[in-house]
Amino acid sequence: MYKTTLCAAIALAVALPCSAMKKTPYEFDWRCGSVSFINDSLYPVNLYLVHPDSGEPYPAGDTPFTTDGRSSNTLTLNGDKLWLGSDWGVRLGSSPVKGLGAVSTWDPKNHVFTITIDSYFKE
Repeated sequence: MYKTTLCAAIALAVALPCSAMKKTPYEFDWRCGSVSFINDSLYPVNLYLVHPDSGEPYPAGDTPFTTDGRSSNTLTLNGDKLWLGSDWGVRLGSSPVKGLGAVSTWDPKNHVFTITIDSYFKE
């Protein structure tokens, strides 16, 4: 509950005054949570994040989060679970950037976005 409230408070404090600066076209629908990526392929997959306000890669330097084949992980940075809003951009490998909320399934009880290769490439 605390993280959801904190995420919503940050969104109100930051996103509303900065709405003209928004660089990604994905709607923020008040969902915030951790991100789980399930790679059911045989090969490692690089997942990249794009910050919704700046349109820049996150973390800086276009550093991927790599998941080995036939495995899953929760995205972390410096040992801490990332907590993102639905408006963040996501890119698998060299594919186009898509909205996190659009390419994942949402678990409202545990506040988790789950991305699979199938969910990312669904039409």
